[in-house]
Amino acid sequence: AISEHTASVAGEFVLPISDWWHATAEQLMQGLNEKAFRWAGDPQTILINGKGNMNCTHNELYTCNETGVCMEGTNEVAGANERPWYKPSYHPSGCDPSYCPGHEVLEVTSGQTYLLRLINAGSLSLFNLAVEGHSLTVVEVDGEPTQPYDTTSVDFNSGQRISVLLTANQSVGTYVIRVMTRARSGVRTAHALLQYAGSTAVISDPSAAEINQPAWSDNGFTFDFQSNIKGLYSGDHALPAVPPNSDVQKRFQILNTQERAVDGRNHNGVPSVDSIQTAIGTGDDRPENNCDAAGNTRNLRWFMGRRTFHMPSTPVLAKMYYDIGRADLSEDNGYYEIQVGEVYDMVIQNYPACNGVCETHAWHLHGMHFWVLGHFRGEYTGSEEQIAAFNLEDPPMRDTVQTVSEGVDNVPAVRSGCGYTVIRFRPMSPGAWFFHCHQLFHITMGSNLMFHTGSASLPPPPDNLLTCGAMTPAVLASKTHSALQTSCPIAAPIDENPDSSYEINILSGYMRPDCVDRLTITVDGQIPGRTITVKPGGIVEVIVNNQLRDQSVSIHWHGMKQNNTVWQDGAAMVTGCPIPPMTRWVYRFRANDRPGTYQYHGHIGGVRVAGLGGALIIEGAISEHTA
Repeated sequence: AISEHTASVAGEFVLPISDWWHATAEQLMQGLNEKAFRWAGDPQTILINGKGNMNCTHNELYTCNETGVCMEGTNEVAGANERPWYKPSYHPSGCDPSYCPGHEVLEVTSGQTYLLRLINAGSLSLFNLAVEGHSLTVVEVDGEPTQPYDTTSVDFNSGQRISVLLTANQSVGTYVIRVMTRARSGVRTAHALLQYAGSTAVISDPSAAEINQPAWSDNGFTFDFQSNIKGLYSGDHALPAVPPNSDVQKRFQILNTQERAVDGRNHNGVPSVDSIQTAIGTGDDRPENNCDAAGNTRNLRWFMGRRTFHMPSTPVLAKMYYDIGRADLSEDNGYYEIQVGEVYDMVIQNYPACNGVCETHAWHLHGMHFWVLGHFRGEYTGSEEQIAAFNLEDPPMRDTVQTVSEGVDNVPAVRSGCGYTVIRFRPMSPGAWFFHCHQLFHITMGSNLMFHTGSASLPPPPDNLLTCGAMTPAVLASKTHSALQTSCPIAAPIDENPDSSYEINILSGYMRPDCVDRLTITVDGQIPGRTITVKPGGIVEVIVNNQLRDQSVSIHWHGMKQNNTVWQDGAAMVTGCPIPPMTRWVYRFRANDRPGTYQYHGHIGGVRVAGLGGALIIEGAISEHTA
């Protein structure tokens, strides 16, 4: 619901948008980890607030004729009403148009302005959204205010949120909202409806609406759109000033590559986070010369600085706090120590994958927001000219940022760095802060690294600490939880009464969010889960009942800074153990001080792609432009 602080905005709509597959999460994830690599493929549909529409006989995947013969190109596939070709043999037939949920409808009044909170809850896709006949004004990204930016459509990648103002200034009628996937050639589209009060129009085929959106391969639009978003540095909602270059303690240079990994080795070439050119290497050491599967004996992985990341069997925080294999947390394994209050830069350098495509990635940093100093073409060398191009005046602040593709159809003419993004961050709370590609399949394939602030300043774990891995009773008893209490500069809210309290149930069952029956993992049997609404700076309590019989879960509060509550971040095997099956656990943390749009989602295995997630809204005015 709209708060009293947004009185001049007539209403708001929260729209989680996700990509959706018909195979189970286990099937999608399994092939990524096999040496005979099997890619999960593009999604079958897109869900807008949990609603999608799969045409059972004519869609982007296959077409069926009047006799029921279905063709994918020149290949015949199983009939849609028998068993769609993309379904495993044990699954019941499931594509039934009578179960289609219809389209999400946004009801508006002529002449009024509305706030649309757009959330990319997807596991892979870059989305573009446009509204027939209407322009949009960007006013927020990832919970932080922006200068108003008018546009006809908006891009937002996995994990990103973007809020826009829409004024109902057209003739009374019903208009089509279209979402399409971009940056990948397997384009999928979905529709919702913007319905004016008094409209009697019926839209039988929203796909027929003429809406101007960029082509899937138009990386120029993505580059310009990201670059045109500016942070708000004036008024009551002003962002904190950008620290000057002289404050930067280290500039991490992270080359992101796709390569084959040799068993027993987590790196290729000469690993480096100090020089992009050193990391790229020469001759046989170059990334593109490490793409041979060697007869399916090498896994396909993503590398950061030429290191691929493997999740530990004991949570990183527990390793640090209880000194359980703390020596493993080395740069050789993708762990980098930083200091609370200091300033750091990160250059995220894109590079063509093994197939030559320069992909668009979304990058999420846990525990803090950062200044986006710019998106740039080509390869970073650290020249004075490149550094002088950093935007230190009005960059947006985000917690999830893109690296943008380059080349025709996203294939650069030469193998070299193909675009880079620069961020500046200042950790304000001790902990272990995960940095990773937010595209779920890439996380599984190693596209991660870990920042940590060392062990000396860690806050004690909560009294309800879950144990796993090497966290034996003897190890836990060796250290009292109060030992480090005095080193924590920010009061932890664990023992305070919550301002907002929710209880959610994690359930599994078959659902048809897009007309097709599929096994899902949900919050209270809903996709998306209920919206959690909290006050700025308020203490949030979420009681989680994991009612799954054979699946552990962990929930990440995406974008929450977790000041001195790092144990509540919800990144499984980073900040804690997952919640075991048939177990009840309580998260408690303090919401960010600034109103904005956030989300929560599963953060272990494939539970996110199975449907586990929802919106998290910190209520209040984003800026004077929404007040």
